[in-house]
Amino acid sequence: MKSTLGQGCCRLDLTRDARHHVAFGFGVHQCLGQPLARMELQVVYGTLYKRIPTLRPAAPMEDVRFKTDAFIYGVHELPVSW
Repeated sequence: MKSTLGQGCCRLDLTRDARHHVAFGFGVHQCLGQPLARMELQVVYGTLYKRIPTLRPAAPMEDVRFKTDAFIYGVHELPVSW
């Protein structure tokens, strides 16, 4: 099978460099599951905050390490307490 994704693109390789994935994609290449995933996150966070209303960060925001080495922005970890 000839592909522009490179040799071995049709087999599972857990050691493959994942920096070139398309994640949810954009435009015509957007993942059909993206709206479902976003809705699930809205439900999860809403439920979490209702069940644990005292949930809060357990570390000062100055100590939280943000991801600057990846395409997707976020935090490496966020310790919480309640």
